[in-house]
Amino acid sequence: MNSTKISHFDKKIELTLGQRCTYLCRQHTSVGITSDFSIEPPEVLAFVTAEITYKNPKQETNPVPGGDDAAKVYIFEAKKIGTCELKIKTYMRGDVTREQTIAVVVK
Repeated sequence: MNSTKISHFDKKIELTLGQRCTYLCRQHTSVGITSDFSIEPPEVLAFVTAEITYKNPKQETNPVPGGDDAAKVYIFEAKKIGTCELKIKTYMRGDVTREQTIAVVVK
């Protein structure tokens, strides 16, 4: 089953039951760039995992201070027919710098 990539401009996406979707954001924890998400109601769309790819490939085995700039991909899966709201927030040192709300329709 194909995975749907959510863009930073999407307001609504449609998925089929069991289909996955992904959302890409930046993470640089040492300087305060983080993100999180919420799903309401949580029965319709489930969080599967988050994959982190560091710009410096040696960061996982030989970390250096400030070398944790990375791409973070959230992966979700459609679990129940219905509609939910996925909110993704990006932070800079605790302050919200971006908030995106996506209506997710599972058919």
